[in-house]
Amino acid sequence: MYLKSKLLSVLLISCMVYAGVGCESLEDDSQTVDLNTDITYDTTLEVKDVTTTESMPIQNPTVNITVEGDNLIHSSIYNQANARADYNGYDFSYAYERVEQLFTGDLNIMNQETLICNDEYPPADYPCFNSPVDLGNHMIDIGINVFSIANNHMIDMGADGLSACLDYWDSKEQYGILHYGAYRDESDMQNIVTTEVNGISFAFVAFTEYTNGLSLPTDSPLQIVYTSEMDRMQSQVELADELADVVVVSVHWGSEDTHEVDDYRRTLAQNFADWGANLIIGTHSHTVQSMEYITNKYGDEAFVFYSLGNFISAQSDNFNLVGLVGDLNVTKDLSSGSIIIDNIKARPVITHYGYGYSDVQVYPYFEYDDDLASQHGIHTAESGNYHDFSMEVIDEILTQNVPSEFLYLE
Repeated sequence: MYLKSKLLSVLLISCMVYAGVGCESLEDDSQTVDLNTDITYDTTLEVKDVTTTESMPIQNPTVNITVEGDNLIHSSIYNQANARADYNGYDFSYAYERVEQLFTGDLNIMNQETLICNDEYPPADYPCFNSPVDLGNHMIDIGINVFSIANNHMIDMGADGLSACLDYWDSKEQYGILHYGAYRDESDMQNIVTTEVNGISFAFVAFTEYTNGLSLPTDSPLQIVYTSEMDRMQSQVELADELADVVVVSVHWGSEDTHEVDDYRRTLAQNFADWGANLIIGTHSHTVQSMEYITNKYGDEAFVFYSLGNFISAQSDNFNLVGLVGDLNVTKDLSSGSIIIDNIKARPVITHYGYGYSDVQVYPYFEYDDDLASQHGIHTAESGNYHDFSMEVIDEILTQNVPSEFLYLE
């Protein structure tokens, strides 16, 4: 307004001057108005061309994650691996070579259902499992970098076996491999496993519903958290929530050989979310089950997979041979701090084997067909009531139990 009023004054004075002098020369001092003495203004206020640059939008960091179900290693799987290594160690590459392409995440999280101890513990089958160290090495080689070891078989080799299993996984930490779900002692359990990827921090905790009637000795310092221990689970999840942007809960729960999601697990999943969980990975049923978004304590959408089924096994019923690999993105909104879980893809995998559980191999759904299904060894299995196997059977299992918005068949 100051500049405008001064300019108006100049115009008025100019008009008065020209009106008073008529055609007389302005060289007459009595008729001359010295504008420089009447008006002063800051020349920096002159109008100039100004180019504005819009600020670049904030790029929110994103992490891609895959989650895998039960890596359940029966004797037929490790025996064939032994034979493929000419009985000098174990070569598991055949079993997994078709699904390596699915492990594309920044984090690839698997439930290692069977113990991996050390060479002092020979491989063992049901009911008390142990797998060769070559299995763990191969899983790492093909991209799995996060392992939950909380499940009903974790005490199959006793307290010493669990300690040996921790020795194995501890030796992989130097390569950036994470493991969680069993702990040396109380202090180790409180040292929540965390990592940071692309500027987003993650914390991992894991629980199991039971350990097949086995228990640790009362004087053992080893720690396992059961789903019946609500206070301990809450403490673990809330501590993880204090340490990281994203809390991942792996939980081995529910009944085997069912596709149903009971109210108990829905309630427990909501408890995890209320305590701060963002991603809940359910395993144990050896079948695919539903999945859904639920709301966590911050009002963000958490996501729960109630059961991913088997990743690999040599079980004999058709519903045990169809599993899921979950694929999702985790994004941190830098302006609000919210965690966004989206782009959910539930990718089916099929365990195939021949007569007598020979040549066990996992296929991605998009590479499996009716010709392979017709040759499946399940048709000659000696036990079980679910021996029909075809793409129609597989599709029925999937469409009846996996919400269509998440099922991804490509």
